[in-house]
Amino acid sequence: MRHILAVAHLAVAITVSGQSRNTAIQNTRQAIELECRLAANGDWNQWHAALGPYRQALLKSYEYAAANQLPARSTPGEKMGFIFWQTNRARMAHANSALAITAAGDDLPAYLAADRLLPIAKSLTTWLHAQGIDLVVVPVPTVVQTYPEELVSNPAVLPKDRNVIPHLRRKLLTLLENDIEVLDLYPEFMRLRQTESRPLYIPADKHWTERPQRRTAELIAARIARYPWAKTAMSRPPLFRQAEEKFTEAMEFSDFLPDDIRRLAAIQAKTTYFANVSTSSQPLSVQSPNSPVLVTGDSFVNFSYPLHGGLIGHLAREINQPVSVTQIAGNTVNTFQDMFRDPEILKEKKVVVWIMNYDPFSCNWMMPEKFTVPKR
Repeated sequence: MRHILAVAHLAVAITVSGQSRNTAIQNTRQAIELECRLAANGDWNQWHAALGPYRQALLKSYEYAAANQLPARSTPGEKMGFIFWQTNRARMAHANSALAITAAGDDLPAYLAADRLLPIAKSLTTWLHAQGIDLVVVPVPTVVQTYPEELVSNPAVLPKDRNVIPHLRRKLLTLLENDIEVLDLYPEFMRLRQTESRPLYIPADKHWTERPQRRTAELIAARIARYPWAKTAMSRPPLFRQAEEKFTEAMEFSDFLPDDIRRLAAIQAKTTYFANVSTSSQPLSVQSPNSPVLVTGDSFVNFSYPLHGGLIGHLAREINQPVSVTQIAGNTVNTFQDMFRDPEILKEKKVVVWIMNYDPFSCNWMMPEKFTVPKR
């Protein structure tokens, strides 16, 4: 496990300042290909088939959760099913998140052939390149992929390296093979789960805590650092500094918790995070519509933490300039449709960073069947 993750993490780590887009793509490709060679001698079908017992165990957990839904405290008529529920950490995951793993089934080629993300990402990359803008796709691993051992009762079905998503690794590799730049966070998250004392996800919620957001901002900034305009900005005196602040995280699923677990979750949700505040006496926001960097995507762009303390704030400090943001919950292609309708959104933009959690990346039906990019 350590060897696979260390090698994969190396490819992420070497995307340093000045590295070209092509080199970033090539390094990420090589790291994922190496994962498969080490796990199954380069045979993706064999690697995927080996995870069949885990998918079956997970499907049983999903079916049980779906049949035993919990009523919400605030609206008793609303119910949800949850895969795991640890009383010592009050950690829960919506049952539907398991479909991001089980949806692949046993036929890997059929799963990949039905992929709707690839044509969308290809058309968006081409469309943005025609305007002199790069697209960087950043899939964010979810709690069910980062902590897979907590979703099943039989540890024997879990691989030693805890990688239960070879089908998603192959899908990501397909994007890279089609000249789509992807920032691969999965190896880094699997490393962080070993080194961080605090879980990477909010108690009773599917969203990430501040530490993985901060690390993601560092990795995105390393990609952006290859541009001359970015190097110039990053060489100037810092516009932002970090300041510790107390904060209580929002918990999406708290209404489904009984009183004792809800109180525990509320305690765990209280934390200290790093805000990014102006170094000048004049207030300076971490967000600006005039920034050359546009971060777009789903609720992982800005959930729970204020902009100045989450991904956007950390990225603004890392690249030493404010960041432009467009965000919508759920289906993130809608933010691109807004760009089609309003060209002003992309005015002066040089890079679009597309943040999405792995669920729409994983489940083919979460992407639109038809997605038309306007001709230029």
